[in-house]
This record gives sequence, C-alpha cells and structure tokens, in this order.
Amino acid sequence: MAYAPPQDFIDRFGPHEAQQLSDIGASRTGHPAETVLLTYLGDASAEIDAYLVGRVAIPMASTPAILRVYCCDIARYRMQFTAPDERAKGAYDAAISYLRRVATGDI
Repeated sequence: MAYAPPQDFIDRFGPHEAQQLSDIGASRTGHPAETVLLTYLGDASAEIDAYLVGRVAIPMASTPAILRVYCCDIARYRMQFTAPDERAKGAYDAAISYLRRVATGDI
C-alpha cells in the first residue's frame, strides 16, 4: 500500500501537473490517471520502505505526515524521468537525504 493516495499527489501539485505527468499513452482522458499515479506512488513507497525496513516495522500502523509528502515528491521526480525539473530534483534529494538519516539512526 502506498504512503500517499493519488488525491494527495493531485492536491500537492495540482490537477494540471498531475494530468500532464500521468495521462500518458494512447487513451488520454485529459484528467489525472489514477492507475498511473497509483503505480508511481507504490514505487515511491517501496523505495521508502527500503530505507525504513531496518528501523521500523513495515507496514506501519499509520503513516507519518512526512512520509506522505516524501512519497509524493519521490513519485513526481520519477514521473519526470526524461528531464526532472530543479524543484522535483531538490525535493527528491531532500527526501532521500532524510531517509538515509533515518536508515543510519541519525533521526
């Protein structure tokens, strides 16, 4: 299960950007594609779990708010795979830095 649902992604980055990043392929709808968002948010959650698995029981009973934010940031960065913008890259780097500190016990 993803740390953030598709609506969190849409709320955080807006419906226009969510649609641009997710409404791909031959069957474009002009709206954010929930299945694509679910895939990327799930992948981001798996990446987060890789850092947390040695520190906390996975799955967690409840999701800390910061992980919802980082899940969206990681998914957004990964969705911009051909040329991530500076904001997406910076947010991804911040998320990974935080997760590394958790993994090493610094946080």
